[in-house]
Amino acid sequence: WSDNTFKMLQRGELDLGLTGKDIDINDAKLTLQPPDDICELEIYRDYQMCIIRKNHPALKQPWNLEAYLALRHVQV
Repeated sequence: WSDNTFKMLQRGELDLGLTGKDIDINDAKLTLQPPDDICELEIYRDYQMCIIRKNHPALKQPWNLEAYLALRHVQV
């Protein structure tokens, strides 16, 4: 998905676009506000989870949303 995807859909260069709603606001800006002439439909909703190994250095501080957001992430 890029900042050009909606334009490609509008020009007929793409028939369909599938994307996930991203937790990174900078990436989410690409998909949160589709143009008025683009129809969107949520087809599935999932929940985020965090997996961290026992004794990970991040666990030396209280584990909460602030601690989580301060770290780098991998989304799968």
